[in-house]
Amino acid sequence: MSLNIDECSEIIKEWTIPVFEVNDQRVAPFRWLSQTIRDGKAPLKINSVEFIIANIMDRNRKVYKFERKYSFDLYVIGSFRTHFTPAQKVSETLVDFYLEFNILPIIHTIPKIMILENEKYFSKNLKGGVLIYERG
Repeated sequence: MSLNIDECSEIIKEWTIPVFEVNDQRVAPFRWLSQTIRDGKAPLKINSVEFIIANIMDRNRKVYKFERKYSFDLYVIGSFRTHFTPAQKVSETLVDFYLEFNILPIIHTIPKIMILENEKYFSKNLKGGVLIYERG
């Protein structure tokens, strides 16, 4: 199946779970992060970021115990060029999160066009992810 650019956003929403819909107390730091970005307290400093997705849940849809796991994969998806990486700008947003909760995000930037070209590959990484941010 080949997606068009409009369908890409919808499929990302289907693959993920909004952070405020996760029913687990251990999701609190990620709700804090989401709210901080939404409130502009930690601005993204880049307009091309459309989604931020955290891989923080196991197969049983339970949030990892971060006392044992000190990092997580964070997928930043947007309409940026393949040779431009917004990781530095997004990492500036995450400094307070790291200092507050001592959980290190491993940032993966994905241009939206790559999801269109490799839907099957990205669905494996993004399905069941927690949607931290959606540009609205």
